[in-house]
Amino acid sequence: MLSYNDKIIENINAKLETLCSSAKSQTSFNKMIETQIAQIAASILVTDTERIPGQLETSTEFVHATTEE
Repeated sequence: MLSYNDKIIENINAKLETLCSSAKSQTSFNKMIETQIAQIAASILVTDTERIPGQLETSTEFVHATTEE
C-alpha cells in the first residue's frame, strides 16, 4: 500500500511528465515558426540598393553625425 508521501511523489512525477511534454511541444512549434520566418525572409527580394522593399531610408549624414561624436 502506498503511503501519503508516495502518492504525493507520484502526483509530482505525473505533473512533471506533463510539463516536459508541453515543453517539447512548444520547442517543436518554435522550430516550425523559425523555419517559416526564415523562408519568408529568404523570399523577400532585396533591391539593388540592398534595402528591403518598404524599409525606411537611412540618411548617411545622420550616420556620420552620430559616429563622429
